[in-house]
Amino acid sequence: VSGDPASGEGFSELAKLVDIITIDLENVCVDELSRLSQEGMEILPQTGLLSKIVNKLEQKKLLQELGIPTAEFVPHDGHIPIEDSPFGFPVVQKAARGGYDGRSVQVRISIADNALRLRAGGCLERYIKHKMELSVIVAANTDGDVRAYQPVEIEVHEEGNVLDFLIAPARIGAD
Repeated sequence: VSGDPASGEGFSELAKLVDIITIDLENVCVDELSRLSQEGMEILPQTGLLSKIVNKLEQKKLLQELGIPTAEFVPHDGHIPIEDSPFGFPVVQKAARGGYDGRSVQVRISIADNALRLRAGGCLERYIKHKMELSVIVAANTDGDVRAYQPVEIEVHEEGNVLDFLIAPARIGAD
C-alpha cells in the first residue's frame, strides 16, 4: 500500500489488509487513525495517547505530568522573535508538529539566529550539554509484556540536526 502517513492517505487501504495498525512515526495523521479506530480497527498506540506523542509540546507536557525528567521548556508560537529566552542561549527550538528524527528541532545560538527560527508553534527548551545521545526502544504487546532493547548511540549532524550515525550497541558500560 502506498500513501502519505502525514495526510493519512493509504490508511484505509492498509486497514483492509491487517488486523492491527502500529505507528512508530511522529508525522502521522491522527485524525484518520481515529476514524479507523472508531470503525473498529485496532490502532497501537491508541489514538488518544498518539495525539499527545505526535505533538512535541503536548509530549513534553505529558512527560512532565508523569514525573518523567525532561529539559525545562516553555511554549513558543514561532512568530515571536527569540530575543529573551528564559533559558539564555543556546536554546533549543522545537516545532510542535511536522518533524521527526531531528527535523523541526534546531539549536539557536544567539539573538542573531532569529531570522532562521522555525515559524511554527512549539516550544523553547533549555539546551542541555551532553556527552552522547542514546536511544532505547521499548515495546509492549497487548498482553502487557514489555521488552527494552539494547541502547544505541546517536550521532547528530550538527548543521542539519538529523541522524548522521547510529552506533549499535552504544559505547557505554553495563552500569
